[in-house]
Amino acid sequence: NQFRHAIYSRDIKTAKHIIAPYQISPGAKVTWYEPQNLTIQSLYKAALNIWYDKHKKNKPVQIFSSSQRGCQVINQELQLIRTYKKNYTSKEVNNQKFIKGDPVIYGKNNNELDLSSGSIGEVSEVFTEKRVVNFRECIIKVDFERGSKYLTEEDCLPLELAYCINVIKGQGSVFNDIIVIVDTNYKIDHSWLYTAVSFAKKSIVMISNFEFIEKSILSHQSDTGRHIGKKIEIKKAQ
Repeated sequence: NQFRHAIYSRDIKTAKHIIAPYQISPGAKVTWYEPQNLTIQSLYKAALNIWYDKHKKNKPVQIFSSSQRGCQVINQELQLIRTYKKNYTSKEVNNQKFIKGDPVIYGKNNNELDLSSGSIGEVSEVFTEKRVVNFRECIIKVDFERGSKYLTEEDCLPLELAYCINVIKGQGSVFNDIIVIVDTNYKIDHSWLYTAVSFAKKSIVMISNFEFIEKSILSHQSDTGRHIGKKIEIKKAQ
């Protein structure tokens, strides 16, 4: 809470006092880990190594990334790690494979299923044979917070793996322990960082250069504003 407030108020003095290097104090509540270089591959590898280290200690941890591409890379890698040398039934939808035990996130509102965008769940069943539920041919069952849902192939189109979640898509969720990839190639301001650390209840590990974290805390939204597409020109009517 103190670290979140320090980010919110751009109080870099308090933030520096709270945050500790992960290599020295891996058990601290708020830590940062800097790879030898800051290539995107090194950032991903560092996040995977820390996830695996905590996973061996039976400590579930959620990864967050600033880019959708980063989420895809890490999700595929962690799914491979989890299922290594194990024989699981899977279903592939939209070039994405789902296996029993996979954490998933739903990407849009679905009134029929009573699911909202950002709903987090876990695949509890993958059907190898035809399964009809409420006159719908379903391929998997997912346990969400609002209850279990049987999903058709069409229902699964907005479904994504959630070992790693995009910060924007994950808003509203809370986890005990998180890893946040603060990508130096992505324009991040203090509001993005505040949102990211707000997902954690117990501990945070940030993967980045500390100077970049400091710059993000001190930044204003206007410092990192981006335009998508062409600017809109407003002309006075003749």
